[in-house]
Amino acid sequence: MEASYKRDLNHNYLILEAAEEHSADRYEVKMLMENRIEGFLPMSVRFVNQSTFFYYEISSKQSMARVFDGREMNYEVLRQFLIHFQQLLKKAEEYLIDVKHLLIQPEYLYMNVESHELAVVFHPEHEEEVKDAFRHIAEYILNIVNHQDNKAVILAYQLYKNTGNINYTMQEILTLLQSPEVQEDKIIRECKPIIGYEAVPEMEQPGKKNQEQQGKENQAEQENQQEHQNQQEHQNQEECRKGFSFAEKIMCGIIAILSLLMMITVIIWKQQLILFTYQIFLMILGVGTILNVILILKMVLTRKQQKVQTEDHHYQSVIEQSQRVEFEKPESVKAKTSDIGFYDREQAQYGDTVLLGSTIESERRRLIGKVHGQEIEKHMEHFPYLIGKLGTQVDLELQDAAISRLHARFLEKEGILYLEDMNSKNGTFKNGMPLEANETVRVEVGDEISFAQIHFVYD
Repeated sequence: MEASYKRDLNHNYLILEAAEEHSADRYEVKMLMENRIEGFLPMSVRFVNQSTFFYYEISSKQSMARVFDGREMNYEVLRQFLIHFQQLLKKAEEYLIDVKHLLIQPEYLYMNVESHELAVVFHPEHEEEVKDAFRHIAEYILNIVNHQDNKAVILAYQLYKNTGNINYTMQEILTLLQSPEVQEDKIIRECKPIIGYEAVPEMEQPGKKNQEQQGKENQAEQENQQEHQNQQEHQNQEECRKGFSFAEKIMCGIIAILSLLMMITVIIWKQQLILFTYQIFLMILGVGTILNVILILKMVLTRKQQKVQTEDHHYQSVIEQSQRVEFEKPESVKAKTSDIGFYDREQAQYGDTVLLGSTIESERRRLIGKVHGQEIEKHMEHFPYLIGKLGTQVDLELQDAAISRLHARFLEKEGILYLEDMNSKNGTFKNGMPLEANETVRVEVGDEISFAQIHFVYD
């Protein structure tokens, strides 16, 4: 399925052609044209030269494949993805939309780059079971997940493992996040071998360590886990032998004293040993009762908190152990950390030898321009190199109202530099000529590159 893109005055569109003449007459197409359904890209139908085209509005959105090109997915983004996917399926059921016609592929899953809200493409001529499509997405996520984020790795592998089961259901996958406390404990328990590497498949172990060295590391990790479990059991036994803590003993003593005083008060009142009014008698009993209730509740809550901490200790211990494990990432996803969990690619190195040609090229790959009267010079040291105003996700931040959050990017292929527009609202230009939405053009030294109204020269 070939996609094209178009920008008009205020909108950007993804365009897919319909091969069948009556595809536009389907119920779902009319439903999507007449309603703005959350989780679906707004859709319209246009007829050009006796051909039918589906237009999907993608303004302010980027495809999942583009968002994670050279960047990695952290736990929170993965969690939001699953939540939004679940909501999308619920909306499809509510509006009677057949989900087998959804394009559940990284190129057609669109995201808001700030909120990461998900939007999918409905194409009436595409047919694929959502279970099969989601299985491919799970494999894709496993390759782009941040291998330094323990929770993200565990959740991504859990998805990959479950979708590999031929009998799995989407409900099983998507309910993992309905109860975060239970879900985290479940994943940690079931994926415990991953932390120690012993059960991780080869595709997740791209490191170059030999089998003997890795076997020693696994054995050491297992010994550490066993030692920690023994210490925890010993600690629990000590707590059981100690019974009540010192503070709890004091509270028990106070409760006993108050109860005794209340009994004495009742005896005095019955025997009339000391004369005092009925109101004073009730007040003494009431105050004593309230204080006893408060102390008893305090003891119960303290015990409950200790129990929760004990139950949660296993999770904390596994996380502490997992932090000592360094995942070695394949070349396709090597990166350096940014602030929000995405990763930028590191510049390639080849041992102690620096390629002279690549050094010369990297020194020349710079943008020279003026932003709001201030001259700037930026070297492009890695690719893709992103330009926009969303500072947490771009390499060159341009704070201007005309600049899109992700406006454009530079790509390198076989030593040649390319410029690509990223659905920008006000356009990207090369030597005064506007690029179409998502269009990619070759860039050469001396070219004038403009992002909306901000101009640079590539040197």
